[in-house]
Amino acid sequence: MYNFTEDDTLYGDFHRRANSKLKKKMLISLSIQGLLDLFVAGISLVIGLGIFALIATILCSAAFLHSTKDVS
Repeated sequence: MYNFTEDDTLYGDFHRRANSKLKKKMLISLSIQGLLDLFVAGISLVIGLGIFALIATILCSAAFLHSTKDVS
């Protein structure tokens, strides 16, 4: 006597295809989420380095102006 399993039924086939589609959607959403994470991290890095460069420029300019007053 043959015992039907979930894979032998129409529901099993539908369930298997639905899981396959769900896995593909999850994989796509994970890759999109990863790309967005990298994008946000890149923007944060640019902003942080920009603030660092601004402060370094101000400090270097102040040091330069301070040293030129002593020489002249």
